[in-house]
Amino acid sequence: MTIRAKLIVSFIAALLLPGVMIGGIAYNTARNKVDDQMSADVRANVHLLDNLITNTISPEFKDVEYLTNSAAIKAAGETPLL
Repeated sequence: MTIRAKLIVSFIAALLLPGVMIGGIAYNTARNKVDDQMSADVRANVHLLDNLITNTISPEFKDVEYLTNSAAIKAAGETPLL
């Protein structure tokens, strides 16, 4: 291999290796940040849906509880038909 070829190979290696390393580090950092952001968004959406479902169903539970208590009071006041 001639000196010219060796110099070309060494300059290419000297330029490519740091660039590839910086690119790899930047890619991993960006991927981790995106993963963290997606996880935070998913947690926020789940919390929002939990509140929405709770606020929607909670009044229904109260209605059922009221009706159950009303039926129990009526049943307690009735005498059996014998």
